[in-house]
Amino acid sequence: MIPGNDIIQLHLDLTEDTVQKGMERMIAGIQSGRILRGIGEEAKKAAQARILQGGPDPDGQNWVALAARTLKTKKGKGMLREHGDLMGSITWQMEGQDAVAIGSRMIYARIHQKG
Repeated sequence: MIPGNDIIQLHLDLTEDTVQKGMERMIAGIQSGRILRGIGEEAKKAAQARILQGGPDPDGQNWVALAARTLKTKKGKGMLREHGDLMGSITWQMEGQDAVAIGSRMIYARIHQKG
């Protein structure tokens, strides 16, 4: 045992029946959309958190700093935050039965995302 660390032991007794039932529950969750709705909500929260924190982007890269010229006229707290319209507009939707799309209705959202 490493000093200062607790070890948790877990014993799994997986029988064919328990694995089958677990797979059936997972498939039912996917088919009912429960899992994808959870993914959509978490993706939305993550995007909003990135705006509040000023990055990083979804790939983990820091945002480019605001130019001095922009900072002179900047309103609001931080990047992408003036009135809260962008953060408030982030939403998600199911795309078929096996995908979730996240985005914003704001025209300028794509410019901020793609450059």
